[in-house]
Amino acid sequence: MAGKETPDVILLDVTMPVMDGVEMLTKLKADPQLKAIPVVMLTAEGGRDSVVKIARLGIRDYIVKPFKENVLIEKLGRIIDLKPVADGAAKIKSILDPCDILVVEDQPAIIQQIQDGLRHTQWKVMGMSMLGEAIDLCQRQKPDLILISLSLPDDGGGKLFRLLRAT
Repeated sequence: MAGKETPDVILLDVTMPVMDGVEMLTKLKADPQLKAIPVVMLTAEGGRDSVVKIARLGIRDYIVKPFKENVLIEKLGRIIDLKPVADGAAKIKSILDPCDILVVEDQPAIIQQIQDGLRHTQWKVMGMSMLGEAIDLCQRQKPDLILISLSLPDDGGGKLFRLLRAT
């Protein structure tokens, strides 16, 4: 996905199913087209040894979980320009505008954590655990952002992503 989309920054969790964040970071840094993309790692372990280990791999910054949205905005703001869009510009939303976020996750506690973490923003977070209801919602209204868990059963996250991209 990073090779196809070339993001401005990658937010990468250390603990992921199938391939952990350290292995993913190693692959990113080994790819000549991707190695310059700044990476911010999410980690549950804030101890010095853990942070030093991931810092040596070439990350730009790290965030210890759980975290508040202002920490994420502050750290990403040091890497990319997060200023509001100028008046008269195209209708592109800035990070300060209200937006609808769809979280597709089969663990209600994770949806709740995201909702709690973004409670003080103008963002409306809708959580869905079933692929069918997420597809129905996307057909009725277009969310500004969709967060899809890649650990959904039967490659549900990948299937939903491919379906959304196709439409």
